[in-house]
Amino acid sequence: SHDDENIGGGRRNVVNRPTERIGTQLMVHKKLRRLEELADAIESVYVLLEREKQRLVKLKYWTKPQCKTWDGIAEELHITKRTALRWRDGIVYAIAEKLGER
Repeated sequence: SHDDENIGGGRRNVVNRPTERIGTQLMVHKKLRRLEELADAIESVYVLLEREKQRLVKLKYWTKPQCKTWDGIAEELHITKRTALRWRDGIVYAIAEKLGER
């Protein structure tokens, strides 16, 4: 007999929702852990930077709204744009190294 077929699928969804919720929580937890790792890596590199390089980071990434170009940042720091970009690259590489991505 085919009387026991679950045509609407209602009961299966009841089981699926908690599983979905747990999966979502796990994904959020993993993303939060990754963000914590990134924040820790950035902080550990930042605190060791020379004062002028810290100023570059503040001007470029932590000043809101961000309206300065690399030229403007370089001018404010009394360095060339090329030097500013070289500093940025060094900082990015140092952070990547902390994260084990280099």
